[in-house]
Amino acid sequence: MSSSSRRVAFLIACGFALRAGVAAGQTLAAATETPVATEEHWYGWQTMIADAGAVGLTAAGFGIAAAADGRSKAGVNVVYAGLGAFVFGGPIVHAAHGHWAKAGGSLALRLGLPVLLWAAAFSAGLGSCDDPDGGCGAEVLGAFAGLAGVVLAVWLDAGLLARERVAAPVRSQPIVAFTPLRDGGALSLVGRF
Repeated sequence: MSSSSRRVAFLIACGFALRAGVAAGQTLAAATETPVATEEHWYGWQTMIADAGAVGLTAAGFGIAAAADGRSKAGVNVVYAGLGAFVFGGPIVHAAHGHWAKAGGSLALRLGLPVLLWAAAFSAGLGSCDDPDGGCGAEVLGAFAGLAGVVLAVWLDAGLLARERVAAPVRSQPIVAFTPLRDGGALSLVGRF
């Protein structure tokens, strides 16, 4: 057997050995696959952006209404649009992430918490009032409590509900490859770093 025939036979043998090693490695990897790793992802900034838009829209509506001494239908409509954006903005974000139960929880928080706090404060203000005309400031107390309910609902929604488990980013492992050449071979390191 000539020297070039031996080289060709050696390269063919190396190729078969590498091919068998790669196939064995793939079979071993498939047999020992681990579950997909997940990590927690916070998307509360998206609900907070929706809430910031709702606050801006509501404030603009109050500004329009105040400029027209409360006689502007456009101002009232903009306030209603802002309130609607507050009530439905967070739930829409949760639904867009595929979390329908969280969307329902967000809607319940946004409707229930401000109304409950307003009603409790208003009732407490009226209950402690001795004035038969009701001029005790219960309306103001109720308004502040309702506003506190809005802030608390936004905080709870973004802080607690706006979390999800997502697949952890895949980190590739380097691969060593042998390339047969005419005068021997070459080793290569392949991967993403």
